[in-house]
Amino acid sequence: MRITLQQYNFNWKNQFSRMKRELENVLSEVEIEHIGSTSVEKLMAKAIIDILIGVKKSEKLDSFVSPIQNLGFKYISEYEKNLPNRRFFIKEENGNITHHIHLVHSNTNWFKRHIAFRNELRINSKTRDEYQNLKLKLSNKDWESGNDYADEKTEFIRSVENKILNENTEIYK
Repeated sequence: MRITLQQYNFNWKNQFSRMKRELENVLSEVEIEHIGSTSVEKLMAKAIIDILIGVKKSEKLDSFVSPIQNLGFKYISEYEKNLPNRRFFIKEENGNITHHIHLVHSNTNWFKRHIAFRNELRINSKTRDEYQNLKLKLSNKDWESGNDYADEKTEFIRSVENKILNENTEIYK
């Protein structure tokens, strides 16, 4: 499979905002963030809105599954073998994935890393351009799955996260 990247689309912000409002209507005591490349202006992305939902108490993760499913999301439990403290959902329209939801405890490194990486891409054009160049290079390859494509970006992402951690240890506290 090939990964198709699109130029940044300002409508992605609107799509996130609409979905955030829907989620806020059915979920309480959560933090809802737009993450992933569609959350970063001037960054090419797959046209999938990534949503990070932080829950204050990890024992409540499973209680949020049904309300999210009721909004038309499909719950994908297979990744919980490797990430037991994350619940993952996808939403499709006309056979295309339009949204991902990552539901995690908000006081974890997983949550904080994703916010820190997004923020770094938003404020640092050099890092954003390096990331985009990597994504463009990888999008020219054939992949078994989108997960393989994502795995190939991990080394770059971790290096940025480590740089952020070394510069500002408060992020992960």
